[in-house]
Amino acid sequence: MTGVRESKGFNGAVHGGTTHLVVTTSDGEYGFIVADPAEWTAVLDGVVQRSR
Repeated sequence: MTGVRESKGFNGAVHGGTTHLVVTTSDGEYGFIVADPAEWTAVLDGVVQRSR
């Protein structure tokens, strides 16, 4: 995992105002819909920062 961000849409998909959690890896980006994207982003960003 090389990064994490939030996005209103992912890969052309928009789900009624739902925020996507986007995880970046060396192989590409993967989008997820989670209950609390801000919390997931904060936790995963910490993981990314520690792995650098």
